[in-house]
Amino acid sequence: TLASPVAYGDEVTVAYNKPATNPLQTPQGGQAQTMAARNVTNNVAAAIPVFNSAVIQNATPDKLEMTYNLSLASIVPASSAFIVMVNGQTRTVNAVAVAGNKVTLTLASPVAYGDVVTVAYNKPATNPLQTPQGGQAQTMTARNVTNNVAAAIPVFNSAIIQNATTCVQEITYSLSLASIVPASSAFIVMVNSQT
Repeated sequence: TLASPVAYGDEVTVAYNKPATNPLQTPQGGQAQTMAARNVTNNVAAAIPVFNSAVIQNATPDKLEMTYNLSLASIVPASSAFIVMVNGQTRTVNAVAVAGNKVTLTLASPVAYGDVVTVAYNKPATNPLQTPQGGQAQTMTARNVTNNVAAAIPVFNSAIIQNATTCVQEITYSLSLASIVPASSAFIVMVNSQT
């Protein structure tokens, strides 16, 4: 038993110095002789990268970023290896980039606020996601993606008072508004510099 484990790719040798007491021996007393360093077959497999999480950030709503627990080699799978679903509909993946422990998928169109997104990975026969040591990420069923895309903010467009309704001021915003009515004290209307 070693003081620390052997890793994938480590070159290992073993030697034996026959001790004066309790040497290796057969039940009949035949003693193993001192042995110079001999190669050890290292069957320790490369660590397999495991999916941690996926997110779409508000600043880049067309990019889905997958994070793995290990650094990945600069080997890029085909975009067809990934299946992105947005509200139950397939969203085409236009490009794939691999850097560090992250895989970035560029989507054909951006994700919107409130969209439900999942991502799956089918390990391809060529160029699978893998560590620099060759540990290959396994096929992964659909996983939830955190959607950090913020709701669009309504922006003031204009305000008008019509001749037919001189007591009504109409404010127009860039987006449709919910039927949520602020208190009248939230608005300050000035007429000839008077409230």
